[in-house]
Amino acid sequence: MSGAILLIGPAEAVDTDHRTYDYLCKGALVEGTKPLKVTVSVPRTVTSGQGLQVGWALGDSPFKAPEALAVGAKLSVKASAVIANYWDGTGLLESTGSSTTTAALAKGAALTLPTITAGSYMTSRDGTINAKPSDLVFNLAPAETSSLFNDTIVADPGEGLVRGWFNFGNQWTYAGNRANVEFASGSLKDYQDDIQHATVDNATATVKFTGTGIDILSERDNDMGQVSILLDDATTPVIRDASKKADGTPLGATEPNKLGQEALWSVKGLAYGEHTVKLSKVSGTPGGTYMILDALKVYAESKPELYKAFETKCEAPTDVVVSQIKVVKPSATPSSSNHTTVSPTPRPTTTTTVTVTPSASTSQSPQVIVTPKGGAQTGEMAVEGPSGRVYIWLGVVLVLGGVGAGLVWRRRVKADAGRAG
Repeated sequence: MSGAILLIGPAEAVDTDHRTYDYLCKGALVEGTKPLKVTVSVPRTVTSGQGLQVGWALGDSPFKAPEALAVGAKLSVKASAVIANYWDGTGLLESTGSSTTTAALAKGAALTLPTITAGSYMTSRDGTINAKPSDLVFNLAPAETSSLFNDTIVADPGEGLVRGWFNFGNQWTYAGNRANVEFASGSLKDYQDDIQHATVDNATATVKFTGTGIDILSERDNDMGQVSILLDDATTPVIRDASKKADGTPLGATEPNKLGQEALWSVKGLAYGEHTVKLSKVSGTPGGTYMILDALKVYAESKPELYKAFETKCEAPTDVVVSQIKVVKPSATPSSSNHTTVSPTPRPTTTTTVTVTPSASTSQSPQVIVTPKGGAQTGEMAVEGPSGRVYIWLGVVLVLGGVGAGLVWRRRVKADAGRAG
């Protein structure tokens, strides 16, 4: 899970639930199926911004060493809790632990269980998290070891994390008392002063080993030839030329030129278990006269990922409780400074709906279009009074009266003029 960190020890809090379950373990570290008591500690409350931790405590160990182990073997464990409801989807909160052997252990000796360090998920907001304990997965990785097995070991020697042995066909001949053979300066002599050799083309030997890697030890000399090598289910062989040095330089014919205990072929990083190597003398040119096998160096590398064969799972029972963890906001903490920030308490607010009619002075356009009665459209309200028709007829009367008065006046002027004449 992104954001997960490891803290020392499970979270200790008053409001923590501790529940003990019987897990069932099955795998290479137990015989059949064995129970393991597991106590899971889950807090009821976590403050936002702090880590959610799930604690794990293990009971008595049901585990046994699957092989003889050297000092430094490491037993590791990963415990998981499914967490959900805090975001979309689910995640795993993982906690881990390991213990290292301080003494060599025989096959079947009791293994001490490790202490689990609680993982932590950093919360970021208030809410609710569901946590459900899930399975425990144990694995064993030995200390880095290697062992030499002579060409005389022709059956599984048993015991020990690394083992190796040879199966030779009828074309092979044993040669001992090699102490007086002359080797090049600085070269090692044959391991335990003996070898197995073949001169027949296509002569085959099978090597079996239990481990994670191997060196096939042989001699290098100018009278030796090529060797075909197949590992496990491979169908395309690797070819090695024993007439040359490891860097590909040909070995001269002038003695002493022989090199002993040379790694003709090596491999590492294999999944731990039994592996098979098929070795054949290449026929014809450039096949040399001899093919020699001297010893095997078998490795057990200290890499947990190579030891899936030792993986042992302890499954959670079906009745595990899903815990609900409340993530709460942090409480206010007074500042050490003299300045205090106070957040005002919200007051109830009464909302009143008011309808407002804008005044004429603030309006951009008329709110009401008014047509006055009896007159032109002026935008002003008509004044109440006599009908307009009254004024029209009054005007007619006045006009007619004026015309009549004019006629009378003209007649008077004319009459007065006749008198004067």
